[in-house]
Amino acid sequence: MNKYEFITNLQRHLTGKVSAEKLQELTAYYNDYIDAQIRKGRTEEEVLLELGDPRLLAKSIVETEGGSRGGGGRGGDGLRANTVYEEGGPEEGDRQSGSFRVRRIAFRIALLLVLFLILYIVFGVIGLALNIFLRFVLPVLVPLLIIYFIISLFRR
Repeated sequence: MNKYEFITNLQRHLTGKVSAEKLQELTAYYNDYIDAQIRKGRTEEEVLLELGDPRLLAKSIVETEGGSRGGGGRGGDGLRANTVYEEGGPEEGDRQSGSFRVRRIAFRIALLLVLFLILYIVFGVIGLALNIFLRFVLPVLVPLLIIYFIISLFRR
């Protein structure tokens, strides 16, 4: 999906659910937002992934607006649903971006891999120590202990 398709889908899902003025305002806002993010060095694809599905975005906007066609909604400038994107970070719930979810899952997988690596190293060291003990120390230690035990019996 490109910027044009995103804006078109957003308009289609908002038409009839917000006022014409609000629709024009939101269209301009998202056009400007996408352009600003691209100027900051992000790709259009990254920005659109962050914004998510235009249908869900429209649904969030309509819910925030209270479904009013007048545009004011629950008192405010009508862009409250968009503050998530103005601040640059995704929010929990339906507005959470796909790329954020992927990063979160990747972080959890990396954390699990690090945990398994640490456990592997710990058990490897324990196994090595046990192997050295059984191969080298025990064969020398057992006869020494037997000799010590026999000598201690004769001293009494």
